[in-house]
Amino acid sequence: MDELTPAILERAALPVDFTVDDKVRRRVAECREYTATAMSDGRAVYGATTGFGPLVAFPGRAEYADQCDNAINHLIAGHGEDLPAAVARAALTVRLWSLCQGRSGVSPEVIDSLCAALRTSFAPAIPMYGSVGASGDLIPLAYAARALRGEGYAYLSGERLPANVALQRAGLSPLELDGRDALARRTSGAAGPEPVRPRRPSPRCR
Repeated sequence: MDELTPAILERAALPVDFTVDDKVRRRVAECREYTATAMSDGRAVYGATTGFGPLVAFPGRAEYADQCDNAINHLIAGHGEDLPAAVARAALTVRLWSLCQGRSGVSPEVIDSLCAALRTSFAPAIPMYGSVGASGDLIPLAYAARALRGEGYAYLSGERLPANVALQRAGLSPLELDGRDALARRTSGAAGPEPVRPRRPSPRCR
């Protein structure tokens, strides 16, 4: 996937096989290592060691896994019917493309989890109405991240199921998050009314 196009998003409505080449994997891992080093050195890393938004001046939770829980759970406030599964899967594809740029501090396991989910008919259940803010579609993408963790609801082959059941039936493992994983998963414009804009070609994600 050298560049993101509407045709790719339409194709992702059905199971699709995205693979991450070694160059992308190295860049993602390098950024992850840089972030982990900064955190271990005691430097402030937004969303991982600090609060969010206006709470940035306050420290985050002591355990990184707890901080990831906090990053997602406080945004579970969506309303309305679920987005069509094809739209939810398109949002996952946009987020995969973005994370493959290796600038988010996300773990390679998050990339692998998204690729694995898109190879199946799995789609997170995302309420139609949520926040669209300066940093992206926080509420919709929080629901997507939560479903990949086996919480909330998801669709598999068009059937709405508890997310943990959908993951199990699809042969997927619940995603484990720490560090900046949760913030990177939920911060994007991937689920907004205009998720695709002209983008420069990228050799990093195929």
